[in-house]
Amino acid sequence: MIAKGCGKLLGVTLVDNFMQPYLASNITDFWRRWHISLSSWLRDYVYIWWLGGNRKGEARTYVNLIITMLLGGLWHGANWSFVVWGGIHGVALALHKWFLKGSKLTTTFVYNGAGSILTYVSNALITYIIVLLHGCSSVRRTWRRLWPFCSR
Repeated sequence: MIAKGCGKLLGVTLVDNFMQPYLASNITDFWRRWHISLSSWLRDYVYIWWLGGNRKGEARTYVNLIITMLLGGLWHGANWSFVVWGGIHGVALALHKWFLKGSKLTTTFVYNGAGSILTYVSNALITYIIVLLHGCSSVRRTWRRLWPFCSR
């Protein structure tokens, strides 16, 4: 908010880059909300333009998601832990897309009574825990020290 306010003072309009990502109900929704400028760039120029997106078959779609996220991890840091972090997120995105295949589930919240709120909250909590564990792995330089760091 401070950066956007300072930008307005200087006559520059900055786009939103985060839209409450920790309230996401699944990993796909998380990446739509997190680091929007980077995610959009990776989607438009790596996933769709360079790799072909989902136009080359189902298996290639999953591979393209994983490759895109591996490169996103590499962008965050030239360290294997960041590449692994990107790979984990890529696999999570591919698995989510695979689970949604052929189902009537949506990636957005639809209110259908109290049960839908409970489902949303539980899904958001599971997503938060998964993202938190992935975040711990990107911060630590060695995997040996990951568990003590996350268990504090």
